Amino acid sequence: MKPKRRGYIVKHGGSSIGKLDFSVNINPYTPPFLKYIDVSELSKVYPVCELERMLAEKLDTDSENLLITAGITEALYLFSIAYIDRGTKVVLCDVTYKEYERLANIFKAKIEKVYGTNPEIDEICEKVEKNSVVFFCNPNNPTGRFYDYKEIKALVETVEDRDSILFLDEAYIDFVEKINKNRFTESDNVVVARSFTKSYGIPSIRLGYVFSSPENIKVLKSLKIPWSISNIACKILEYIIKDKKFLKQSLKKIFSEKRRIERELNVKSDANFFLLKAQNLYKYLKSKGIIVRDCENFSLKGYIRFSVRKKRENDMLIKHIKSYLF
Repeated sequence: MKPKRRGYIVKHGGSSIGKLDFSVNINPYTPPFLKYIDVSELSKVYPVCELERMLAEKLDTDSENLLITAGITEALYLFSIAYIDRGTKVVLCDVTYKEYERLANIFKAKIEKVYGTNPEIDEICEKVEKNSVVFFCNPNNPTGRFYDYKEIKALVETVEDRDSILFLDEAYIDFVEKINKNRFTESDNVVVARSFTKSYGIPSIRLGYVFSSPENIKVLKSLKIPWSISNIACKILEYIIKDKKFLKQSLKKIFSEKRRIERELNVKSDANFFLLKAQNLYKYLKSKGIIVRDCENFSLKGYIRFSVRKKRENDMLIKHIKSYLF
């Protein structure tokens, strides 16, 4: 699918005071390199193209296939500017990240939803027509379901056959165990987006990247505003690219705690967060000083979403959920 033509080319992982915050799906551990950031870095200019070369080398791909962005949010907006116009058919799941629908409405697209908490890939493929735009989150937020690459391949083949394009949002891919996290699909019909915000627990530092064909990367880069990546973010990205321990070690702890939560609460997820249906549980947990995500704005009334945090924090969550449900 060709892009439309345009006339222009925290607090770290923190909890609220006196409360435990399970509402944000980020790594609860603090990267050690944050303490090495010097304010003098603010006066430097970092060549983002060099960081893209370094990141591409780490991911075993070519730099012409990568574009570093200010998180997935910037990637979403660049993609939408390039490929969505008035009347464009946009296919998305009803229960998913709501920014897709918001962007489709901003650009006055024709929205086609796939309903259900865990729709199958063939249900999505059936909605795709010629020149459609598809948004798909994998693993999905807020359900936590991960669709394996065999399933995703069917969706990729569908958009290719129908000259459409897929935005594949893999913001939480690092929190899925036992998969090849560097596996990409290089296609003119697919744009893969990933974030460092979640896996490194740095929500106030907007960092991510997109992977696609060189042609798509050129289009997205031509629409990018200058200096969207701050110098501090560039310096942090340099540490992230060189990191060989923090992510691996912290994920090991997160996976262990995730399995414990699954056993204790009889819940299941492929990501670092869980979806649970229980009327009024949100209010009950809030009264106990525990913040979770009310999922009503995900079209899921009576559901909550909560993330995996550190052991002592998870102990409190498990205790109060058990006292309410059992």
